[in-house]
Amino acid sequence: MPSVIALDAMGSDRAPKPEIEGAIQAARQYGVRVLLVGPESLVKAELQRHLAAARLPIEVVHASEYITMEDKVEAIRAKRDNSMRVGLRLVREGQANGFVTAGNTGAAMATAKIVLGAVPGLDRPALAAVFPTAPGNPATTYSLPSTVIGVTGVERSRPDLRPGTVNTMAGPVGMPSFCTAIMNLFIGLR
Repeated sequence: MPSVIALDAMGSDRAPKPEIEGAIQAARQYGVRVLLVGPESLVKAELQRHLAAARLPIEVVHASEYITMEDKVEAIRAKRDNSMRVGLRLVREGQANGFVTAGNTGAAMATAKIVLGAVPGLDRPALAAVFPTAPGNPATTYSLPSTVIGVTGVERSRPDLRPGTVNTMAGPVGMPSFCTAIMNLFIGLR
């Protein structure tokens, strides 16, 4: 049985066009079933512009509202039928294996914690990003809360990293510090 991915069809600034194009590509290349979550009339109108989508395992799940990039995190409580919440409910109820959004990061993280809850022992969710590489194998990086260190086993090879503590693994804030943190994490896992 193929994996089922709930995709926030209204996440990006140009939604739903790029999300639908991504859903078509994922269904073709990886054989996944995609549930496009958003206002049904908007999503279906764009979906009909892509003739190839009719033969692929792509469905629309209605959500009457969506969170914009300009919305404050508080909008997740005001817009109770938003595409993020509906997509994450599909995961919670076992109708989808995962949820993807290109939308408001703060709203996505807060909604995920509200709908799915937290992993025992972790206070905050983690972010993952997939990047292409020269050899063609994608690389996944993670922005992890410090408490994840205790779960990964890093503390076995790096006694200076203790579970439940804030461990500074990088220099100045920004992409270089993020890369340094990821490299330190992988060095510790070897």
